[in-house]
Amino acid sequence: VLKMADSLAAQFAQLELPSLSWIDELPEELVWKIMDFTPESVFNMRLTCRELKSCSDSYAMLPSSVPSIDRLRVDVQTKWCPATSMGDPPCID
Repeated sequence: VLKMADSLAAQFAQLELPSLSWIDELPEELVWKIMDFTPESVFNMRLTCRELKSCSDSYAMLPSSVPSIDRLRVDVQTKWCPATSMGDPPCID
């Protein structure tokens, strides 16, 4: 039984199955660029096949291409609105 299982495993290892997706045929560097532009898709891409899972794992080990932000300044302009007794007050720029 073990000999037959080993024989079947060897036969399966030699099979070349066609790829279901063109994206897993791309070079790893191009897939990383896609991940750079669509980081929200990385988790779903990982679930599609072993090649993309491996590629996303190696992508996660790369230094971040997104610059970190040390300080953020937000300027907000407000409008002055005089108080009125009827509904929303008219705003004056």
